[in-house]
Amino acid sequence: MYSKTRPPLHICRCLRRSSELQILHHVALLPLCVWYLHQNYRYFIMLLFYLSVCGIYINVLNAEFVVDIMGGLSFQTLLAMLLPWAAWLMGIHGPFTFIVAFMSSLILFGTLLSAGYLLYQLNMIRQGRTSYEINKGQGKEYDIGTMANLKQIFGKNWKFCWLLPWLPSHLYTDGTRFLTVNSYEEIKDL
Repeated sequence: MYSKTRPPLHICRCLRRSSELQILHHVALLPLCVWYLHQNYRYFIMLLFYLSVCGIYINVLNAEFVVDIMGGLSFQTLLAMLLPWAAWLMGIHGPFTFIVAFMSSLILFGTLLSAGYLLYQLNMIRQGRTSYEINKGQGKEYDIGTMANLKQIFGKNWKFCWLLPWLPSHLYTDGTRFLTVNSYEEIKDL
């Protein structure tokens, strides 16, 4: 059914050896490699998704409080939000407003970072490739369509995995062999 085994992509920094598994990338902020076989790619995507949703939620709830503490929406408020250290050193705001501005800008930066990384990961899923394959211009034969790529990553219960992370969802592949465009067309026509 699965017609092609992916070649070894690169040396895994976690294992210090060449791997024949689909290692998507090493995560610098987490001491792990995101692998397809160990089924942690699904949970990594959900981590980014929930971080982005929670960050947006916190920023929306916090916006009115921050603007009120800062004394209204003005150029100084925006400066304090973007560069809280500079605003505090220039004497624009006191220590309490500095802490509020620093925490708010940290949450905003984290939200933008996690949302941007989530979009990058979703783009990789859409293309059916790893970050290494995208950088090297390889792996285009594994793009079997956005929905089929999502099903390969999230498994048989892919529709419910977003809301219920603990729900078991068995994967369609074993992590070493993957559907290609040609083999997927043959199965789809059956």
